[in-house]
Amino acid sequence: MALFEYTALDTSGKEQKGTIQADSEKIARNKLRQDGFIPIDIIAITKQLKLSDKKIKRIDKKIPLSELTLFTRELCALLSAGLEIERSVAAVAEQIEHKTFKEIVEAVHTRILEGYS
Repeated sequence: MALFEYTALDTSGKEQKGTIQADSEKIARNKLRQDGFIPIDIIAITKQLKLSDKKIKRIDKKIPLSELTLFTRELCALLSAGLEIERSVAAVAEQIEHKTFKEIVEAVHTRILEGYS
């Protein structure tokens, strides 16, 4: 279920703001109508990654510049070709040989799937 932020009018015509959980924007809009509101605007809220949410693992080995360069170029090429970010990161992660860097990119991919931005 996703979280949506909404602006709606109540029965007296006053603007109300809040959040609602629903499977889609359409379902959120219908729930608001059932509760007697007239939806004006509904926006999906994406999760923001906070430093306190991260489990930071110390990296003892430096990631070679060649790995970073290759990752950046491949990711740029896939995104420029129109592939979604999730699929692009997954595809590039499969090709990374450096173990630590691969773990980092796979963790980023997982966070993208979880809805973090």
